[in-house]
Amino acid sequence: MAEENKVTQTSDDLDSLGIKGLPRDRAVGWFKFEKIGDAVGGTVVDMFFAPENDGMQAQRVFTIERQNGEIWNVGLRWNSHTQTRTDAVQIGDKLGLRFEKEIPAQRKGYSPAKSIGKYPEYVGARDPRKSAAALAGPANAVKPEDFDEPEGPATSGSSGTPNAAPSLDDGEEGW
Repeated sequence: MAEENKVTQTSDDLDSLGIKGLPRDRAVGWFKFEKIGDAVGGTVVDMFFAPENDGMQAQRVFTIERQNGEIWNVGLRWNSHTQTRTDAVQIGDKLGLRFEKEIPAQRKGYSPAKSIGKYPEYVGARDPRKSAAALAGPANAVKPEDFDEPEGPATSGSSGTPNAAPSLDDGEEGW
């Protein structure tokens, strides 16, 4: 991709608008899928790629603002399934994510994998320069030291019902 076509979001861009820091820096924490049915959804306000670090696998990270104003970072393991299901997502789109099931480990002694359903709702015209494929891939890796530690709780979970569209906020189904 040519450098002149690269679209990025910087703290300076937001500071000029009176907004302090990137949305990922203002997140209340990292959403953790702890039990089947845990779900989070809302408007994508930031996205980035986090390379493998200190035993954590590489992740595509979406920063999601819920309708109640909370902002959460949500990391999805970097693999072909995540790429296929989220490459077209852009800032401003709605994205719902839900822990749907556990997949047994193929090797004895390993934890089961978490199957996370990805439910994007595209808003507006598609611009490949602004997609997750362009902005949240290995070429745009963000290291942990590149953003501030969020203040507030470190985990969250919300109940959802299996096989239903995830809610964006507790008690509200769908978009």
